[in-house]
Amino acid sequence: MPLSVYMDGQYGINDVFIGTPAVIGRNGIEQIIELPLSDDEAKSMKASSDELKKIIDGAFSKSDIKFRQ
Repeated sequence: MPLSVYMDGQYGINDVFIGTPAVIGRNGIEQIIELPLSDDEAKSMKASSDELKKIIDGAFSKSDIKFRQ
């Protein structure tokens, strides 16, 4: 099922939640399913994750929160 999940190296993406297929079990996300992507799809996914990070970092810089976890 497609979910917004924390990326920890999948598709070369880290430190952001992004939509990707995953398996949900009784205790939450059990597995992120890393599908093969074409070069264009991989570039688009990386561009999306970079844009999300910019938006998140901008929001944190404008708030009283000192760091992201």
